[in-house]
Amino acid sequence: RGNTALIASWLACFDGHKEIFLLGVDNQFCKGYYNNIYVDQDSPEKKTIKDDIKMRTMMKLLMQTYPGVDFHHVSNDDPVPEGWYDCPNFKTMTYPEWVSYCDC
Repeated sequence: RGNTALIASWLACFDGHKEIFLLGVDNQFCKGYYNNIYVDQDSPEKKTIKDDIKMRTMMKLLMQTYPGVDFHHVSNDDPVPEGWYDCPNFKTMTYPEWVSYCDC
């Protein structure tokens, strides 16, 4: 499941995109739910996905491999995976900021 977001991000980088928006792919637990679009939809509490340290580590490696690509973590208040802030091309924005950015 986590590989899907990683592969999609890699393909976008490889294809020459200069901005990647990470929505629901960080696998962080906050306020009773995981910020992950791949969570088991049969779970009434939407929290059956396991933490995927490998995906988060590989996403950081992708950020380091493509320094000319900006990676935007979109979330209102979810924690950012460890190490992502170490990447100079990593940025954060809220959902309202993302919507406004897309409207421009």
